[in-house]
Amino acid sequence: MIIESNRNSVGLFRQFATQGFNNNEPGSQTSDNIKKIQVLIERRRKEQYGEKNLSREVLIQWIKEEINKDHKLLVEGYEIGSLAELYADAYDGYGILQEFIRDKRWSDIKCNRYNDIVTKGPEGWILQDVCFDSEKDYKDFVQSVFTKNGATVNDNQPLGNCIDKDKKLRINASLSDINPLGPFLVIRKQMGYQLTEEEILGKNTLNEEILSFLKIFVLLEISFLFYGEQNTAKTTTLGFTLDLIPESIAITILEDTPEITLRRKNWNSHVTRPYVGESFKPVDLKDLVTNFFRESGQWLCVGEVRGDEAYYLLRAASGGNPTCLSVHAPSPDLAFNRLVFLASDSTHMDTDTLYKNFKAYYKMLIGMTTEGGTKRIDRLSLESDQAGCYVDIFEWIPGGEWKRNEYPEWFKKKAKSLADSGKVSKDLLKKAKVIE
Repeated sequence: MIIESNRNSVGLFRQFATQGFNNNEPGSQTSDNIKKIQVLIERRRKEQYGEKNLSREVLIQWIKEEINKDHKLLVEGYEIGSLAELYADAYDGYGILQEFIRDKRWSDIKCNRYNDIVTKGPEGWILQDVCFDSEKDYKDFVQSVFTKNGATVNDNQPLGNCIDKDKKLRINASLSDINPLGPFLVIRKQMGYQLTEEEILGKNTLNEEILSFLKIFVLLEISFLFYGEQNTAKTTTLGFTLDLIPESIAITILEDTPEITLRRKNWNSHVTRPYVGESFKPVDLKDLVTNFFRESGQWLCVGEVRGDEAYYLLRAASGGNPTCLSVHAPSPDLAFNRLVFLASDSTHMDTDTLYKNFKAYYKMLIGMTTEGGTKRIDRLSLESDQAGCYVDIFEWIPGGEWKRNEYPEWFKKKAKSLADSGKVSKDLLKKAKVIE
């Protein structure tokens, strides 16, 4: 469903980009000054830096200098520092889309065509009252976004993906004759911080009992996975769970876009590299998983499995490295089916054997859901005492609480062994209801 936005509710950048200057003459738009700033700064950058990018600090300083030289660049109601920041957003940011990138309500920004921009929030997609001047300006903008992020999209290579590491954005675009409606662009935002225990409990993503259980489980160094549909906080909760692992254990995270940020110190991260020209070899998740074995890695995490890296994760798990991942699927059975489907291109194993292997190594399954704007654990399952079968340990009950079922004997024995060796306290076992 698409809802029209409130046209009286406009953001700071939109006000800046559409209001008149000094004397408020009709038709006098900041867009003309933005273009002037872009020309001046770009000329100066090429003269002094060649093809290198400017730092934000240098960019803002240059813009202030240009404003001081030409007072027509001033805008009534804005002091020079704020104005320079806004001009910098237009030059180095995302122009009319910048306010939506800043606004935490929106998770996705989609440009269906130059004059059709929608954003995704808790209530679904909302049509916004901004647009590019023309299809040509829009196409130039899309290509400039890819160029800025070291990637390419053009008529010869009409499908493109890139990431903005600084702003933590995943960007997809398509051009040329494959789009009857014109260029298409999607920007997906990623969270740049990790939730604390207090925050995740406050959001009702899980409760104290589940948290205590997870603190015990990660010490067992057993592979697990998160599943759920889009926008259910799979990756966020996966990252939170990784932060429960002790600092003495190294964690390696592999992603298409750097979504997961941990509070811990002992972790490293790699991201894929798309095709950016013949001089640069693309790097996919399969390459990164293979490289992991040469890095003295321990825990291996792939933020979201989308391809044949599923098979290489299974290899890592079977070789003794605990692995964790998230997969887009609404149920445990469909999660395993998807992993088998993705892995099957890289192995001669039949699907039944693959299925059994995934179930043999991934002993905890956590299902995420969204309801009424709340993203939470819907179901948490453990392998039962019968190999290859699972039992639901925590289930969300309509009305606002989780129901806990009996832990399998294998888990209770391992948890008590951790307590006997001093790795966890008996108080933690009591909080998780492993012991009375």
